[in-house]
Amino acid sequence: MVRRNLSLPHKFICLTDDPQGLNCTHFSLPTGLVGWWNKLVVFTPAAVDLGKRLLVLDLDVVITGSLDHLVDSLGPLVLTYDWLRPQYLNSACYLLESGSLPEVWTKYTSDVPNRFHGDQEWMTSIVPPDKLSFWPAGWIASYKAHCRKQGRPPNDAKVVCFHGKPKPSECSESWIKEKWQ
Repeated sequence: MVRRNLSLPHKFICLTDDPQGLNCTHFSLPTGLVGWWNKLVVFTPAAVDLGKRLLVLDLDVVITGSLDHLVDSLGPLVLTYDWLRPQYLNSACYLLESGSLPEVWTKYTSDVPNRFHGDQEWMTSIVPPDKLSFWPAGWIASYKAHCRKQGRPPNDAKVVCFHGKPKPSECSESWIKEKWQ
């Protein structure tokens, strides 16, 4: 999906704890993190080697439009708010300037998962507001909030996020089957 929708020079890197069978560059996850907390690896000092700007995408997103404008966006962290809990940042799709927010990793301690319900709450609490930029409304859409009732993504959507259930593989809509390959 990325290759079909990003015309700018890029490299694809998979964050994984099991690189067997992958046909791309991978970045190993640190030990000791569970579930969504693994996504914080992009804030580590070692992640600077991945590239100057990182477009971070969850595996359960469907790319529905050109990613060029998303990647061209400016700011240390460019993203959207969560649709179900709009007081929190959404971490299913964001653009990060490598090394710009080391505190997301350096201030993480083993008790953070006991105090915060996921990486989104943690990021919301730790990232200074002056380091945040937001994509135009509609570029990043929620399957549940924007697509399910109308049977298609909004016209300006570039990425559709599948938070919770269902996942793209569990949906029968033709646009999902066409785009999610």
